[in-house]
Amino acid sequence: MRRLTPEDDVRNIFRKFAAPRLPMALRSIELLSLRPLLPLLPLLPLLPLLRPLSLVPLLPLVLFGATAAAAADPYPSQPIKLVVPYVAGGPTDVYARGLGKNLAEALATPVIVENKGGAATMIGAEAVARAPNDGYTLLFSVLTTFSSNPFLYKKMAYKIEDFAPISVVATGTFVIAVGPSIAAKNVGEFVAYSKANPGKVAMGSLGIGTGPDMVGKTFARLAGLDLIDVPYKGSAAALNDLLGGSIAVYFDGLASALAQHKAGKLRILAVAGNKRSPVVPDVPTFAELGYPDLAVPVYWALFAPAGTPKDVVARLNAATMKAANEDTFKSRLLADGVTVETTTPEGLAEVIRNDSESWKKLITPLNIPAQ
Repeated sequence: MRRLTPEDDVRNIFRKFAAPRLPMALRSIELLSLRPLLPLLPLLPLLPLLRPLSLVPLLPLVLFGATAAAAADPYPSQPIKLVVPYVAGGPTDVYARGLGKNLAEALATPVIVENKGGAATMIGAEAVARAPNDGYTLLFSVLTTFSSNPFLYKKMAYKIEDFAPISVVATGTFVIAVGPSIAAKNVGEFVAYSKANPGKVAMGSLGIGTGPDMVGKTFARLAGLDLIDVPYKGSAAALNDLLGGSIAVYFDGLASALAQHKAGKLRILAVAGNKRSPVVPDVPTFAELGYPDLAVPVYWALFAPAGTPKDVVARLNAATMKAANEDTFKSRLLADGVTVETTTPEGLAEVIRNDSESWKKLITPLNIPAQ
């Protein structure tokens, strides 16, 4: 049997003495919170001596109590939905599930990952942009959702202003990798080989308009190379062809090529980040090699719908910093060459602005038709 509380005593006395003396329209008051009346508990038996309308002045007090009780409802008080704008199984999905587990512990509430893949992350992003701004629907995505998509798609159902930045979670990098079909051991040797064989060197990437595709095409443009563009739907097929010699060079995220690089089956020649990767510290950045426009890191970040209360954003930011810097999560990402990096909401907003400028520099000269 449930133990009676002081509020139960107030409610029972109210129903016995006060409610019958109130006008019918006001009797629903008993549905509201009576907690503010607890200090008046000893006086409630005197209510029968009062005239019915003399109880009306108590209404503001009770109404205030109901409002205060609702406002005091701590965040979070229900499960949080973490939307991933990719199908299940990919790196972003894996990272989201690890982050979600840690967020659930940090916030003491369930975090449910929901995959809404398709349309270059735009389906998932739109779903979060249209969600209630109460902090219970979040977006975990790569930053190209906001930094490159606006330059590639004419009609987008969302804009960055539809979101409240929470924090950067991690950073990675694109890479250029060559297979066993050519002997180039660095970018300079690859450029020399490709210029000696114009129109004969096949370049693999993950489809027109993707990050690897734009990095690869920008590199070819800057280096003055005539490469054959071979788009793939996934990394596995491209890597198989690279190792088999069907293509000579491949652009993708570091995680996709890292294991084969460590096994000596292919060679990563450069990374497209702002700095060298800690998992391949001997590999230079494109910027070090004279290609500063190719300093385009991959960012993963967390967002809420615009208008989410500032205190909720602050709570999510603190929880994200704790969740992302948990040792097991950091080690899991580092195995893919991805480094945990967290920011303030204002820091994420600045990263978006800078990343957008970087992608604009890459995309504009390529004359990729907006879809």
